[in-house]
Amino acid sequence: MSDKPRKASELIWIVWRDAVGGDRIHRDDVARAHLATNTNLGWVEHENEDRIVLCHGFSDTGELDYMQIPVGDILERIHVVKPSRNGKP
Repeated sequence: MSDKPRKASELIWIVWRDAVGGDRIHRDDVARAHLATNTNLGWVEHENEDRIVLCHGFSDTGELDYMQIPVGDILERIHVVKPSRNGKP
């Protein structure tokens, strides 16, 4: 396999909220509708003020497995290996 796309210190757990369902619900049950709390592991390949692109796999063809997460939905970012002050694990 080719080189890993990121260092271990760049792996991060992202804890975020996402919508659940959205099909049909009785009016009396609307107040009980809830959001899911998701936790995903990967590396942030790209980020802007609206969303992050969290990657979790790659191919030797250059393709990445990814998901987009709205920045406003992120509850927590947890580094797998805490970066030191000089940027090394």
